[in-house]
Amino acid sequence: MLLPIALSVFGQLVTPVLSPSAPAPLPGWSWEGGFYQPDLVTKSSSSDVTPWVCGSGPTVGLPQVENLIPSDCSYNFTNPDAMYDPSNGRYVIPCVVHVITDGSVGSVDLSCVQGAIDILNNDFRAASGTPGSSGLDTQIEFFLPQVDEQGNPSTGVTFTSNADWFYETSPTSTNSLAYRDALAWDPNKYMNIYVLNIAAAGYAFLPVDPCNCIPGNRLYDGVHMRTDYFGSCGAQMSGRVLTHEVGHYLGLFHTFNEGCDSGSCNASGDRICDTNPQAEGSYGFDCNTYQSCGSADPDRNYMNYGNGSCFEDFTSDQIRRMRCVLESYRPQLGTLVFPGACCFEDGSCELATESGCADVGGTYQGEGSACEPNNCPQPPTLGACCLPDLSCSEVEASECATLGGDYKGDDSVC
Repeated sequence: MLLPIALSVFGQLVTPVLSPSAPAPLPGWSWEGGFYQPDLVTKSSSSDVTPWVCGSGPTVGLPQVENLIPSDCSYNFTNPDAMYDPSNGRYVIPCVVHVITDGSVGSVDLSCVQGAIDILNNDFRAASGTPGSSGLDTQIEFFLPQVDEQGNPSTGVTFTSNADWFYETSPTSTNSLAYRDALAWDPNKYMNIYVLNIAAAGYAFLPVDPCNCIPGNRLYDGVHMRTDYFGSCGAQMSGRVLTHEVGHYLGLFHTFNEGCDSGSCNASGDRICDTNPQAEGSYGFDCNTYQSCGSADPDRNYMNYGNGSCFEDFTSDQIRRMRCVLESYRPQLGTLVFPGACCFEDGSCELATESGCADVGGTYQGEGSACEPNNCPQPPTLGACCLPDLSCSEVEASECATLGGDYKGDDSVC
């Protein structure tokens, strides 16, 4: 089944049921505005929040939604095909951060916002020297746009003072819908990140459909972060909750979403076959590895729960799922930068993105350029040149002729 609108709230998925009727919610859940959702209570201090837990309950039924196209990254299936491999290009995604305050608390400094994006990029790109350096590079990057939707100069960050919006009591409350409607940049083209006082450390809406054919999608999109869990300036969980939530935004489930093996790797754990299934989130904070389903729990996976300092990786198929989601469900969101030839001083050539080529000291030949045939500048061919004064020097043939010497052939030595 394909997901209609689904919401992840650091603890569970919250999925709308589009039917006008619905079964009674289980304890701890409520039915509001056509949605199942956990009963959330707004907290006023970080001490009131248990990290990574903000509402518990089962994943509710996911009905088919008409008009949604078949996809290689549906709820029941993730295609590990090479077409979604990160070697095929780098996605660059503009993200807009909307900081909401009550007028006196909740502000986030611009440098801390940029720091949050830097942490996000370090995790998604497995940047050297960072906690996630041992993971896999998703070839997905994020940036704050320098112009707004109208082409005016911008920092990519908006600041709004509104106490009614700041203290969010429900992801689908009237005030929540109001701030998204008022602040969101086109969600087809920008990843909107809202920073405010929410009951969870963070939550995100999973991708809806590729054509915005469900009315009101604009109001049910984006990543939402609790103020004290966001940024690089003393944020809880090492500021890496954002990585987890962006994973949801790009179509990933929790590693423990479906629990232990139910006979199919597409129906256990995170419904992705190269992620070991897990019975429940790693609520411990010791970064040790446990076994809850007979195999090592993915304790260090970004889509688990746990200590932010423990996070290290996405699996290969998680990466392919996110890239499939960008292609199938969010096709206007990012720019795909294709690899090109990267030339080295020895004349060798490798395919790489522009930034990847620069990282290894190569010279980028342009997007879409190829290594076959190899058009990289080749180092000069030298040979022994016997000079009139009876000395010998290894030079190019043309230089030997200029010097009046006797060239002994390419690769010959003195």
